[in-house]
Amino acid sequence: MHDCIISACRSAGFSPHIEMESPQISSGVNMAAAGFGVAIIRESVGQVRAERVSYHRLSDEGLHTAIALVTRPREKSVTVRNLVTLACVK
Repeated sequence: MHDCIISACRSAGFSPHIEMESPQISSGVNMAAAGFGVAIIRESVGQVRAERVSYHRLSDEGLHTAIALVTRPREKSVTVRNLVTLACVK
């Protein structure tokens, strides 16, 4: 996600000045609330509510990232195996 964000910023004509990076995505929300600047997060993290924070949707042009589904190697649950079959592109 980092490379995607930096690339999108450069495409928009600027390079961000990064002072800090948060180890967890959701901690970026708390860092912004504490006044450390802004955080660029996945839209789904916008469900995390914090005082003194507002969310703004960005243009999605060029801002795409891959996700992964993690399961156990010998999963026994039929439901989980069906989900993997439906969700995964091979």
